[in-house]
Amino acid sequence: MFLVLALTAGRLSAETPVDLEQEEQVSVRLVLVDVLVTDRSGRTVPGLSQDDFTLLVQNRPVDIDTMDAACATGATPDRLPRSSGTDPFSLPSSRPARVVLLFDHYHMDMGDRLDALAGAREIVAGEVGTANEMMVAVLTDGLRILAPFTSDRATLTLALDSMEQDVTIWAKLFDPPYRPLTERGYFRDLSRLMSVLAEYEGAKAVVLFSSFLGRADDNDLWFLDVAHRAAESRSAIYPVYARGLEPPQQGRKTEPTGGSRALARLANETGGRFTRLTNDLTLGYARARRDLECRYTLGFYLKETGRNGVENTRNIVIRVRGNGLSARHPERLREWPVEDLRDASVTAAELNPERYMDPRITAGLKLLKPRGERSWKVRLEAQGPPPVGDGTVAILVTRNRRAVKVYREDLAAGRSLDWAGTLKLAPGEYELIVVLNDPAQAGPSASVTAVTVPPVAAGLPR
Repeated sequence: MFLVLALTAGRLSAETPVDLEQEEQVSVRLVLVDVLVTDRSGRTVPGLSQDDFTLLVQNRPVDIDTMDAACATGATPDRLPRSSGTDPFSLPSSRPARVVLLFDHYHMDMGDRLDALAGAREIVAGEVGTANEMMVAVLTDGLRILAPFTSDRATLTLALDSMEQDVTIWAKLFDPPYRPLTERGYFRDLSRLMSVLAEYEGAKAVVLFSSFLGRADDNDLWFLDVAHRAAESRSAIYPVYARGLEPPQQGRKTEPTGGSRALARLANETGGRFTRLTNDLTLGYARARRDLECRYTLGFYLKETGRNGVENTRNIVIRVRGNGLSARHPERLREWPVEDLRDASVTAAELNPERYMDPRITAGLKLLKPRGERSWKVRLEAQGPPPVGDGTVAILVTRNRRAVKVYREDLAAGRSLDWAGTLKLAPGEYELIVVLNDPAQAGPSASVTAVTVPPVAAGLPR
């Protein structure tokens, strides 16, 4: 019986006409991976071709479809600690570079912060007259971008100075009993920064001043989320251990290796490098600048599966042909649903609205009456154009980019933004940030309005 059925099935299959015009649609996207190639002595390696690279995704060879080589400075040795504050640390730039100076106030104590800030001031002073752009940001009860990417040294210096002058930044310590129970907020803020950087083209570096001593095998999903978003944004993390050569002290948590396994993992998985065992806190920036000057960008088409979550991550391995050559690059990729990418863009607009400015969106405050001797009841208003599709609006009242009040509402298609509400504010300077998310548009739009709430004068009716 089995043989008869098998022969019958074979006969029917042979007689069934084959549709030669059938088409299979496969969703693919071009993925760009930035690669740093060095020799045994740590020198950058120029002059490589596409044939010199082998790309493995999930341990399977993948064709390299495009390659862009940018190494105008040629073979350059690795940067070493400076012997004095006047030594140059930044190379002549063949093209403007973008580097983030990120301060981890979750894990640095007051002494670490002073040392990191002094190093950052040296970095900014050493870049006078160049077209390189820097961003200043701090992790403290959330991500706060104090200066978006700019080449204006006065703006960067003002942002660094504000870190000492703002009590919500400088005086905020996370020692017990105020330390969070988990590192979730820390990794969330790092991921949000990667969402901000994804809105800028090209390779970027994040110089992270930190004293984070967490284990590298804890918080695995949070580490992976940062690595995935860093790869999407083409950003490499260059942690700098802020305690330098400080020996272990009683009562102070220190790793015997003079560094941090957690920071080393952040560097390795994003294609950056970890700087430790030095009191020169400008060294991480100098290395990041050198590495950005000699990069190979490999492009390949990745077949999308439509799956979501951790199960749709891909490991990447890049090999270089040549004796003693090694490649440093992001180690992981993830397929992001369109909705996730859109949400990340909205988050980026709330944190860095200057990138999305739309003059049609306006906001303002009106003083109503004093509420006691130290605050006002105010009316907050926001107006904007109607979205083409059903959208959302976020209205944030911030003080030195720290959210004081946040309002979120849905906005129907074709309905103009005309919102008003009342709240209580203390005297001081504020920013009103409005972010309009219209799914029918390529990205969100935003506005920033600086306002001042005056002191409550004596004798006013309350």
